[in-house]
Amino acid sequence: MNAGEIPRSLFYFFLAGLAEVGGGYLVWQWLREDKSGWYGLTGAFFLIIYGLIPTLQPAGFGRVCGPPGSPDHHLLAPKHITALNR
Repeated sequence: MNAGEIPRSLFYFFLAGLAEVGGGYLVWQWLREDKSGWYGLTGAFFLIIYGLIPTLQPAGFGRVCGPPGSPDHHLLAPKHITALNR
């Protein structure tokens, strides 16, 4: 990663956080505070955007944990969870 990609990565990081929190808040308002259905739809839109923002990230994410059942899942998962997946 070069120095020019760092500000871009930080921008996408904060944009993703804003989309996640904002979308969740709007869905909460719709479900719990009896706001209009438009709150729910707008919140869902922002949560979808939240899922797409990482694809714009110039830096590599790397692998945090393998999916359950994969050969490397046991490396990072607690033993009781790994035992349940066998």
